[in-house]
Amino acid sequence: MRRVFGVPVLTAALLLALTACSNPFSKAEPQLPKAEAVLSGKIAQLRDDSFLLAGTGASDLYIVSSEPDLYNPDNTPADASALQSGQTVEIGYSGGIMESYPAQIGNIVYIKITGQEDDLAGFYQMILSDLWNTDEGLNSDISILAFDLSQVTNLSESEKSALVYMVSSEHNLQGITGTFDELSEQGYINKEQLYFDNGMLFELTLSDVTGESFTFDASKWRSGTGAYYYNNCRAVKDGGAWSYTVGSEAIS
Repeated sequence: MRRVFGVPVLTAALLLALTACSNPFSKAEPQLPKAEAVLSGKIAQLRDDSFLLAGTGASDLYIVSSEPDLYNPDNTPADASALQSGQTVEIGYSGGIMESYPAQIGNIVYIKITGQEDDLAGFYQMILSDLWNTDEGLNSDISILAFDLSQVTNLSESEKSALVYMVSSEHNLQGITGTFDELSEQGYINKEQLYFDNGMLFELTLSDVTGESFTFDASKWRSGTGAYYYNNCRAVKDGGAWSYTVGSEAIS
């Protein structure tokens, strides 16, 4: 009985599906405007009428105008207010890309929101901003901000580039990356005297990383006797938002 009953039900379902497909009045999926090229990425920072986009390449950063037509994941029109940091987007454009830094995309045809992910670049910017505002005397007379993000495992390389750009441009300083040893080899840090003459090094180290929490240490270092540390910190995601607590603080 089950076999006999299943056949007409399946046949009926197929007939309904074929009827829907052949129905000239069935609703077609909205189509995006035609574009000659498409690139994708993740919104790292929203601005007044643009946003910073972390692309798929290691150092792919773009400044994207938010004025072109915006679409939801189902290709229906959306308002610019729908844009949020952490969203993944698709950019359709018909022009070239200006080789500035960040790069600028020419003749954008449309922007399509494709998903929502964690805004961890913005979260780390908040942590480093808090650290910057702690023991502010260490910040004086510098022109360079260096970042050791080699142990940050939950950001893509382009998101790391975005974080460096966001924090350094916030303070109108040159941003570079490297470990203590790398910066010493490049001549930025005097390794023997333990001194960063015209700069400061931010370092983040992560452990026990999951999608909902992780532990980390954060520090800013100017010299062997000029540094500040956030130790045994705990980051937790609750209701889609990340927050953190500092386990202990130290100064040298």
